[in-house]
Amino acid sequence: LISALNLFGLVFCLFLYVKGLNFPSTKDCGSSGSFMLDYYWGTELYPKILGIDVKRFVNCRFSMTFWMLAGLSFTYKSYKLHGALDYGLLLSAVSQYLYLVKFFAWEI
Repeated sequence: LISALNLFGLVFCLFLYVKGLNFPSTKDCGSSGSFMLDYYWGTELYPKILGIDVKRFVNCRFSMTFWMLAGLSFTYKSYKLHGALDYGLLLSAVSQYLYLVKFFAWEI
């Protein structure tokens, strides 16, 4: 599963690279002339596919949601392993949760 996801990520980035060069969504696009640099940094600032902002979708829906769930999951797992609540870990998870609530309220 991890190999398939990694392969999908590489192919999807290649798709975004080609799309940015040939069919850009906005005028904020361009090429540095180096394939590696353009592949790494991207060729569009705000790539869109079927009207969906890819950068916001991936950043908000996957990354930030996982970050929130990971903090809460690690706190719960620590409690189950040690039989006591680790207050530092709990504070970290709650702080991340509050930050992400603010992020989702302001950004979306």
